[in-house]
Amino acid sequence: MAKKQPIISYEPREKLDGELEQAIGDILSAEDEAKRIIGRAEESVKAIGLDGATRERNMREHAETVAALKKSEAVKNAEKEADAAVADMIEKAHEKGKALVKEKSKAIEKRANELFDELRGK
Repeated sequence: MAKKQPIISYEPREKLDGELEQAIGDILSAEDEAKRIIGRAEESVKAIGLDGATRERNMREHAETVAALKKSEAVKNAEKEADAAVADMIEKAHEKGKALVKEKSKAIEKRANELFDELRGK
């Protein structure tokens, strides 16, 4: 027995043309939607880049401000320490000066007494 070949039946041309037109329309519509999505994505990327640049600039400015404040505080602390060191040095110099004057006064008085004694003895 021979196998029967199936009978090929064709859809009416108008129906096939309609389906083709529908498929082409769907493809074009999807392509337009893809272009819109890509456009929005590109805009989002630009916005994110601008936002990142703005945040980076703000962070840099903040870091510079904080660094300037820290430097100012360090300078003030150094000035205070220097003033305290100077005051301490001045106080020690006064004490040494007084001690030196006292010591030299005693030496001068002793020498003066020796000279007076020599003058009296002659």
